[in-house]
Amino acid sequence: MEIIQTHDKSLSKPPGGVLVWFIITLELLTFIAGIFFYFQYRSTHLSLFKEMQSKLNLDFAIWNTFFLITSGYFVALALNHLKNSKREDSRKKLMIGIFFGLGFIFLKSFEYYEKLSQGFDVRYNEFFTFYWFLTFFHYMHVVFATLILTFMYFKLKENSENEINALEIGGALWHMCDLIWILLFPTLFFIR
Repeated sequence: MEIIQTHDKSLSKPPGGVLVWFIITLELLTFIAGIFFYFQYRSTHLSLFKEMQSKLNLDFAIWNTFFLITSGYFVALALNHLKNSKREDSRKKLMIGIFFGLGFIFLKSFEYYEKLSQGFDVRYNEFFTFYWFLTFFHYMHVVFATLILTFMYFKLKENSENEINALEIGGALWHMCDLIWILLFPTLFFIR
């Protein structure tokens, strides 16, 4: 009788590797802590926070949500195409994902310009201290992840040995940005 041994690699080695998921976990915990302190402080300054929330641009936030979620969808498609040996389709989907990521960066940059020109900087009040800390920290994650995806786009021109793993890392980081925004969006714009 022959014993067939199976090993589920998805449990022992998650996409992108354990270190990437350790970093993602730390980043998520950092944002969750920031959101926790936001709500703690908000509970003692409710009227200020409600008033300042009305100064935010909900239309921009909705568009930014669309940009990030759509981008994440195309990044996932790019990885799927790459795993199915469709390199050109993968590159096309990845470029669309990068394009929507750049849409987020452009619109968020414009929003920041608008807030600064209205005088709502990090020192304006407690609400905007949290707003800038949480959203700018997220913004920098999106910029970094977009650079990684752009690097991967050009790397996919070559036939690289670890390209699936590399795109899994980029995709995991990108989806972390999606998840963080899904937490920040209702926290800052809807919960009154």
